[in-house]
Amino acid sequence: MTAYKNELLIEQAIDIFKKSNKNITEVSNKLGFSNPYYFSRVFKRVTGVSPSVYLARYTGINLKTEVDHILSM
Repeated sequence: MTAYKNELLIEQAIDIFKKSNKNITEVSNKLGFSNPYYFSRVFKRVTGVSPSVYLARYTGINLKTEVDHILSM
């Protein structure tokens, strides 16, 4: 059940990434993950790539900006 739920949540995350300019932390919070690091692990487990790599490949979001944002928390 958890694997299926995670797949659904990551599908929602991908949809949010495609339709908005929300960053990893914002999407993680919106979907109810305990923290962005756990979200990133689940995202990579489901998709095979980290959310930052996904964003860089598919949306052109600047990786350095996103990493700096996460590290500043």
